[in-house]
Amino acid sequence: MSNPREFKVGQELYMVSNDPRSVKYRVMDAGEPGRVVTITAIGRRWATLDSNNGRVDMETLELDGGGYTSHARCWLSMADHINHEKMCFLLHRIRTMTPSGPTLGMTVARLEAVAVTLGLLSKEDV
Repeated sequence: MSNPREFKVGQELYMVSNDPRSVKYRVMDAGEPGRVVTITAIGRRWATLDSNNGRVDMETLELDGGGYTSHARCWLSMADHINHEKMCFLLHRIRTMTPSGPTLGMTVARLEAVAVTLGLLSKEDV
């Protein structure tokens, strides 16, 4: 595997723990869920991070779990992480709004409009 995202030594990534109980990867004083790390070396598959932060898979951005589940993930920026969290929250809200199917007030036209907005259908399919 090559360097799919064209990482460079010195590039900063935003690392977030997958475990909310983890103190090691939390920035307590700033109140943020992650912290900035720097790439110090680049190999074929892995990019090594600074200050004993291990290495990150350059394709998935998951930290090396050493044979276990990865304990953290890197993002290209804090804004990317925040955007991902917002998307997950909104998708969760959409799923929980209709747990057992359509509810009162929903129409086929409204659902089609949502599907077009989400890119699930094209306007020609409606």
